[in-house]
Amino acid sequence: MDTQQYLKGLLSHDSEVLNAVYADFAERIRHLIVSKGGTEADAKDVFHDALMVIYQKAQSPDFQLTAGFYTYLYSICRFIWDRKRKKKANNTVTFPEDDGLVLEEDIEEDILRREKQVIFRENLQKLGEFCRNILRAYFNGENMSDIARSLDLKNAHTARTRKYRCQKELETLIKSDARYRELSDELIKIKP
Repeated sequence: MDTQQYLKGLLSHDSEVLNAVYADFAERIRHLIVSKGGTEADAKDVFHDALMVIYQKAQSPDFQLTAGFYTYLYSICRFIWDRKRKKKANNTVTFPEDDGLVLEEDIEEDILRREKQVIFRENLQKLGEFCRNILRAYFNGENMSDIARSLDLKNAHTARTRKYRCQKELETLIKSDARYRELSDELIKIKP
């Protein structure tokens, strides 16, 4: 089943689609919540709350999902669980209207941004130590002369050349990542 089938099924209360959503994703979400310190009951609550958020968001006429259904569901579940955990840890008083389901207006963009960051970080870790160091220094805004000195390179030009090669290697890793391709495919399907 694809993203649009899941969404249409949720909106139409299609029991076959709802069963598929539970069959396809409930166990993965349970694992996520339990691995983050939650209980089985917490996992069920979070999963149900996330489906309600998706249902409410999907009812909006201008709703466009820019990520895969599971990516969206997973991100909402993480968001809900993080908020619930923080509330428990802070022992804060909440008001009835604060049910933990208020999400930013641009949740889809936030989810997409977070997923891209995860893909970026994980693929950066696949590079060799030299490439990781030169790219981190570059991304932290260090100038090429300082980078060359800290990495024992001949000069700024050499640092730029090596940074370029490492950047290209990282780009290749990211583009070959199945999650990146899924995000790209979803954007193509959803946006005209």
